[in-house]
Amino acid sequence: MLLVVGAGRAAPTLEVVLEQSASLEAQLSTAEGEPLDGSYVQLRHLEDPQASLALRAYEGRLVTDLSPGTYRLELELETGRATFGTLTLRPGERRKVELQAQPWGHGRISGRVLRGQTAVPGRRVWVSGGPASDFSEMEFTDAAGAFAFEGLAEGSYRVQAHGGQALQVELAAGESAQLDLLAWEGSVAGTLLLSSGEPAPALFAVDLVSSMDVLRETTDARGRFRFAAVPPGTLRLVARTSSGAAQSAPLSLGPRQQLADLRLRLAAPAQLELRVLRADGSPAAGVQVSLFHRGLGAYAGTGGGLQASDLLPHTTDPQGILRLRDLLPGRYALRASSATRAQAARAEVQVRAEGEPARESLSLAPPAALRVLAPPGARVWVAFAGARLESARADPAGEARFPALPAVQVEVGVEDGAKSSRGHPRALALESGSELTLDLRP
Repeated sequence: MLLVVGAGRAAPTLEVVLEQSASLEAQLSTAEGEPLDGSYVQLRHLEDPQASLALRAYEGRLVTDLSPGTYRLELELETGRATFGTLTLRPGERRKVELQAQPWGHGRISGRVLRGQTAVPGRRVWVSGGPASDFSEMEFTDAAGAFAFEGLAEGSYRVQAHGGQALQVELAAGESAQLDLLAWEGSVAGTLLLSSGEPAPALFAVDLVSSMDVLRETTDARGRFRFAAVPPGTLRLVARTSSGAAQSAPLSLGPRQQLADLRLRLAAPAQLELRVLRADGSPAAGVQVSLFHRGLGAYAGTGGGLQASDLLPHTTDPQGILRLRDLLPGRYALRASSATRAQAARAEVQVRAEGEPARESLSLAPPAALRVLAPPGARVWVAFAGARLESARADPAGEARFPALPAVQVEVGVEDGAKSSRGHPRALALESGSELTLDLRP
């Protein structure tokens, strides 16, 4: 921070209040009672992932200062993943503990990757989820197309093969699950054309957008592209370049279907001019605006290649105006958020490629506050017009708070484990300045 003080003026007083930290001294041992030496211990802050850290334990001793809160202590050993459980530290507390590592779990998920009835060797398989939302491991299938993940704790897991099927597995304590994953056999191929009708040059990016993922390939010297191992379902081809933008009609692909000789022609991109105003009608400069394409997700904002659940932020200029010149045509949902937490949102704005830019305005208003009661540690999300606005993890008391939401109709839900939703999301109408509590406990 830089402070400039004029001559003859009293120096300003700057007061900085730092959060009071906590102190931890832990004596750590393995499940066999041996002092833990030389291994890194993960201290995962359950409310604030930014406060998490990894430290090396020497001769069984770990000493550090930490931000207050609840932590889960984990480590990786040759014998598998282990945990020391959780502990909560209050501001200014100096805690001394003795902890013994326990196996993270005795569960097992195994299976094969198949193409039809044929085993697929050397294929990557991931497992993620369980009690730790950031847990993920990867294995390669062996010569028989088999894989296995061991030492898993009770929980919900997502298992996925590269270029293949993804399945959700509910694993009880000590349980083993056996499953087969299918390698996708569908493909999509075609040619990208310039607005003149000529094939696009090499290295132009073409994206294949589905409800699960965004795949990207580049054109060859004759404008041709091909996507292999494409999952079945409804897909759409999209291209956004300095020469223009293009999107296909929805494509329906079967499990083994081959779509070839498709044509995608670039045209002029759509434009949007958005004016954001304060409650008194004055221009709102420096306001963050997020766009979400109602047909393609946030992918189609600016930049591309994103998951449909992401939002793309932009900022208004000193006159409170945001100008976007390279959008894909279609229907967009908008949200504006100021530094003072004032909010505005609109569920649908139509943007066309022809003619003048679409001109719209938003007026900021005091935010709505929402408190959600959920199982401790569960991830709670708030969605608007099909886009996830925010998410937060419930604290040890079972509360997730959203202090600044726009006054719109939203959906609120709870994630359990590896992206599965517990129950159906709840619809809720938010009003400016309101403070609501929603109970989503089972």
